[in-house]
Amino acid sequence: TAAATAVGAAALHAAHGLRKQVAALRTELAEGRALSASVPPQSRSTATPAEEIRAAVAEALAEERERELAEARAFWAAQEARDAADAPSLLGGLPMLGEDAPFYLPRQADFAGLESLDLEAAEAMEELAELSERTFAEHEAADFAGEFMDLPEIADHPEDSPELAAARRRHPSHP
Repeated sequence: TAAATAVGAAALHAAHGLRKQVAALRTELAEGRALSASVPPQSRSTATPAEEIRAAVAEALAEERERELAEARAFWAAQEARDAADAPSLLGGLPMLGEDAPFYLPRQADFAGLESLDLEAAEAMEELAELSERTFAEHEAADFAGEFMDLPEIADHPEDSPELAAARRRHPSHP
């Protein structure tokens, strides 16, 4: 029994020590709450992560748009500079009387792929134009109308097409 008494006394002493520690922790926790109560809570006006992401994306898109506009402006400035360099000088800067605009002089690059036309090629082009005046359809229609020239209705109007001649032969009540 002496051993049981010794174990009981040790347990009582340990429980009393634990009670003191728990009481000390409670007082520390109460002091911590009092200190944290003096600090204001985080403001609710801060943006949520989704709003922050939207704002960042909108900002990135605006920057991209500005960059593309700057590139376009640079491109058109280069085009205008090239056109100004290619434009003929007006020898004094003033056009002659009666001239509204400077002459158009094509650049050398504008002639790329063009071959010089000689006199024979020009004559061949004229012959081709003369031949193309009478198309294949007109040729066929003339041959077809020639077969029916012996009919009196067609002989009255030789320039009419076969469809028009057929329409003339129909009775007015049958359009």
